[in-house]
Amino acid sequence: MFAHARVAVVGGGVGGLSVLYHLAKLGERDAVLLEANELTSGTTWHAAGLCTQFSSSYNLMGLLRSSLELYRSLESETGQPVGLHSTGSLRLAQSADRLDEFAHVAGVAELLDVPFEVVSPERALELFPYMRPDGIIGAAYLPTDGWIDPTSLAAAYAKGATDRGAVIHRHTPVTAIERGPGGWHLETARGEVCAGTVVLAAGQWSRELALLAGARLPLVSMPHHYVITEAVGGLRAGEDALPVLRDPDASFYARQDNEGLIVGPFEREIEPWALNGIPKGFHNRLLRPELQRIMPSLDAAAERIPVLGETPIRKAINGPDSYTPDGRCLMGPVPGLRDFHVLTGFSIFGIVWSGGAGRYAAEWIVEGQPSENMWEVDVSRFGGYARTAYTASRATEVYQREY
Repeated sequence: MFAHARVAVVGGGVGGLSVLYHLAKLGERDAVLLEANELTSGTTWHAAGLCTQFSSSYNLMGLLRSSLELYRSLESETGQPVGLHSTGSLRLAQSADRLDEFAHVAGVAELLDVPFEVVSPERALELFPYMRPDGIIGAAYLPTDGWIDPTSLAAAYAKGATDRGAVIHRHTPVTAIERGPGGWHLETARGEVCAGTVVLAAGQWSRELALLAGARLPLVSMPHHYVITEAVGGLRAGEDALPVLRDPDASFYARQDNEGLIVGPFEREIEPWALNGIPKGFHNRLLRPELQRIMPSLDAAAERIPVLGETPIRKAINGPDSYTPDGRCLMGPVPGLRDFHVLTGFSIFGIVWSGGAGRYAAEWIVEGQPSENMWEVDVSRFGGYARTAYTASRATEVYQREY
């Protein structure tokens, strides 16, 4: 294979596929995507698919709103089901400080026309009747939040892109990236690809691939668990789906999964994974579950949702994903590398970020700058100090304090 393109996207998860889709939507027909294995085989396939617009940042809430707006129209546009469940979300408050936070976010939401209510404990219990309301003094309710099937979303991106002329090459790992005459030269297992612009969107593989081009990205992989329960009495698949519940003080999320629940903790006992490099062939693979490590968090979840203590765990997922020192993704042109862009480091929130982030990343490439201010995720916000040890330490803290 020999290919020449104006833009080459490296990575076939939701980030890379969203960039490809938005490039094509902006009229960039000469774009290719290179995926080392199958699409979504990195971290997308094992994501829980949560979609929330809750953010204290005006710019980033706008990005998240853009994602949800896209997901609501993508199925009709492409004919590819995306599995969007607009169940809403609840975020619990047990302190006046937390309610103050909600009041601030409610103001941001009002400016952006994002539906947002601060509701009473009684209303929260109506929305999520399986929880124990002890200690709750209020909750943030976002009725247009929910969750989506990650693989279906990726397939819709792929169809929307290829329908507009973009090309996807599977099983095409990139082995070298060099700047040369006419642009970037990418060696792959199937031959050379020459491109005017490269977009590195390879998730937790991005750190190693960036080194091929002479760039250091502040990324480390952090493992994240969630468990799937057996059927919970009273839950019915597709009927009156529960809103996604987040308990910031107990540090977990929970959503309905057919007749069971998915529960994901952000535990304190956590360490980065594979600091010396991702093992070769780590696609469509998971890490061994460590239930003892997350048991304190699961116990706290069972205190809030008593039925969890009575329901067997059917499956435990432990999958790594790339984290940055501040938990926000890396986007935009890499300083010192002409026409070399990144979109990576979603810190396990890539599913909800991908729609808006892919849009702004594509605008940055095609139009020279994004249509909204993306300074909070600009890759250039980190300097040379952000080496592996620094990134690992900060990413660990971000994970532990996610809520």
